[in-house]
Amino acid sequence: MRLRRETVAYIFQSFGLLPVLSAAENVGVPLRIAGMAPREREERVALMLSTVGLAGHAGQRPGELSGGQQQRVAIARALAGPSHSRANAPWSLRAPQALRHAGV
Repeated sequence: MRLRRETVAYIFQSFGLLPVLSAAENVGVPLRIAGMAPREREERVALMLSTVGLAGHAGQRPGELSGGQQQRVAIARALAGPSHSRANAPWSLRAPQALRHAGV
């Protein structure tokens, strides 16, 4: 479980976003689980949302975002947390375009 929490992040085809949380809160979930200090977590979340072009959407919930924006929130969450990311096969077909947008 430690390996999963600290080293590997998954991006699922359905993005796995929690509908009751904002984009920023969704990105911060793995950081909270890892025990990151609140101030550091907020800075990291802001950086990751900015990286994927969603700084202005931090307070929106997944249902208020387009599919592409939801995808970028999932990418930001994966980039914010553990050091390695994995995408399932169907999702990874779209990943290159989303990652280019994120500048990764």
